[in-house]
Amino acid sequence: MTSLTKVSDLSLFKGRFKLTLLAVFLVFNISQRNTYAQNASYKGVDEKVMSKLGWKVAIQCWTYNQHTFFDALDSIQSLGVHYVEMLSYQTVSKDIPQKSGPDMDQACLEKVKAKLKETGITAIAIWVDPFPKDEANLRKLFAWAKELGIETITTEPDPDNKEAMAITVKLCKEYKLKIAVHNHPKKSNNDTYKFWDPAFALNVVKPYSPQIGMCTDVGHWYRSGLNSLDCLKKVDGYINSVHFKDLNLQMQDVPLGKGILDASILLDELKRQEFKGVLTLEYESWGSKQHEELVQCVEFLNKEAKKLLK
Repeated sequence: MTSLTKVSDLSLFKGRFKLTLLAVFLVFNISQRNTYAQNASYKGVDEKVMSKLGWKVAIQCWTYNQHTFFDALDSIQSLGVHYVEMLSYQTVSKDIPQKSGPDMDQACLEKVKAKLKETGITAIAIWVDPFPKDEANLRKLFAWAKELGIETITTEPDPDNKEAMAITVKLCKEYKLKIAVHNHPKKSNNDTYKFWDPAFALNVVKPYSPQIGMCTDVGHWYRSGLNSLDCLKKVDGYINSVHFKDLNLQMQDVPLGKGILDASILLDELKRQEFKGVLTLEYESWGSKQHEELVQCVEFLNKEAKKLLK
């Protein structure tokens, strides 16, 4: 090969390389512009639409269980979501090692209030585990929740402790709060756990309704081998709150409307029941795309809510 040929080939290579770089730059630039356009149009939860249905869209802090409560609030704020369901054992912040529950001291409580105000988020509910069984600790929980503005306490109480259940109902009336009994998936290694069964859970809450109702987790019903729509129909009239999600065939969380649970039909059923309350996104798919997928969930709820109002 002559020197002239080598120079020619090198020049050709450089030219092609420059063209490739230019193409990559243009594709990236267009992609970025599209992303910016999408972000500019994204407004978060359409509260005006949701209010007409009587729904308050929240995020369950289990979604951010590897982070602090304050970090979770920052993420929730960036989603344009205005309600949060707290997690009683989540650390408050890197600088405040106390837990996000009734055992926090008054100084911590004031900092939590300030952070909620700063982010424009209302603490509408809280998951409490374990649930207290004596009046002193139950009253402590209710008084703390009331001061924070919480309306619903989500938990799985001991249904055999009739005394504690009766005290709970009394405190619900006194503090004007509600209990929402949650269902986790059926446990193959624990036959004593029965809240996965809507018939069992319904028998637990019925005697104490409306103070004690259900927090229906539609995804966990499916994970228990049940049909989520059928389960919703079985508990009609006894739902105090909802953990709303969609799953794929591997039973992993996916953006609403992209899974196998027929999320649109489930929302139709909630409207038919005239459900009014907290519709909580609990997204148990963690990774770099979580925020993007939660945005898709919010957009899905906005779109479907508008359809339900037509």
